Amino acid sequence: MLPGLRIGIYRNTYLGGVKDMAPLQKDKDLSFNFANQIGFGESHGFIEVVRLYNSLHSTLHLSPFIKAALTLYTISQPITKVEMSLLTLLVRSFLFK
Repeated sequence: MLPGLRIGIYRNTYLGGVKDMAPLQKDKDLSFNFANQIGFGESHGFIEVVRLYNSLHSTLHLSPFIKAALTLYTISQPITKVEMSLLTLLVRSFLFK
């Protein structure tokens, strides 16, 4: 339900509607279908970024203890500019292959 709602909102806002949306592929996972239905099914890098986002996002919803532990870890280990630039390069390399 919710992935379809997200896809519908994105397509109505940026792609002019859902009438030419790709059908769900039952043999593929949620991340591939999401990327495919918003028009990025050919970009393997984008599918991997969606897969990473979905796994991290769902993990954080499953356990408030994991959320608390990650919050404490990020407070105690601030991210440096070098780490942030490496992360930015990694994401860009996935998106713009």
